[in-house]
Amino acid sequence: MADKPLSAAQRARLAIGPDEPVRYRRVRLACGDRVLSEADNWYVPARLTPEMNATLDGTRTPFGRVVRPLEPTRQTIAVRPFAQPAAPGPDDKLFEIDAVLSTGAGQPFCEVAETYLGGALPEASR
Repeated sequence: MADKPLSAAQRARLAIGPDEPVRYRRVRLACGDRVLSEADNWYVPARLTPEMNATLDGTRTPFGRVVRPLEPTRQTIAVRPFAQPAAPGPDDKLFEIDAVLSTGAGQPFCEVAETYLGGALPEASR
C-alpha cells in the first residue's frame, strides 16, 4: 500500500515537525460483505509502544484495539456531507469525518479521515 503524505496542517494537529516519521494505513470497516466506511489513518510510531508498532506492522489487528491501552480520546476536526441521491447505493459516499486521537494524557498520536458509505445504512434506507 502506498503512503499518503500528511499536510502541514495535519502535522501541526499531531504536534510533530516536518521530519517526524509517520506511518500510514488505509482501512475498511466491514460487517460481513458490506463495507461501512473507508479510512486513511496516519499515526506517529514514536508515540506507541514497540509492541503496538510490531502488531500494527505484522497483523491486521484493528488500530483501535491495538492502541486501547493508551486510553485514547477523539476530537472531531471536520464533518463534510456529500450530496445524496434519493436512494444511496452501498458504495455511495455519505459523509467524511476528520479526527485526531490523543492519549488519555492529551498527547496526539493519530489522525484519521473516515468516509462513511451507503453500506452503513439499513437495507430499507438504500
